[in-house]
Amino acid sequence: MRFVTPYVDPIRGFTLMRTNDQAIAARLLTVETKVVNRLNASLILGKITPQEYQQAIAGYNRFVLYVTVYRQTGNPLAKSRALEGYRVFLSIYQR
Repeated sequence: MRFVTPYVDPIRGFTLMRTNDQAIAARLLTVETKVVNRLNASLILGKITPQEYQQAIAGYNRFVLYVTVYRQTGNPLAKSRALEGYRVFLSIYQR
């Protein structure tokens, strides 16, 4: 069972995970757009480094994967890992 599908952004060249759970896909796509746009702006303005940018994208990908696993299985470990990924990208996103 695949929980997420990798999506390679053709312009920016990084890979984002997209959920296969249709119940939350539209909401996560909205969040993805906002996160990526803000991270790109922060990178261009020099508020974050390229390494922080990659960490934020990796944290977002972990969040999407584990929130999808949690929604489909109810596994509490997946919920805690989703929150860890969320905290990683949010700490960088808020700069």
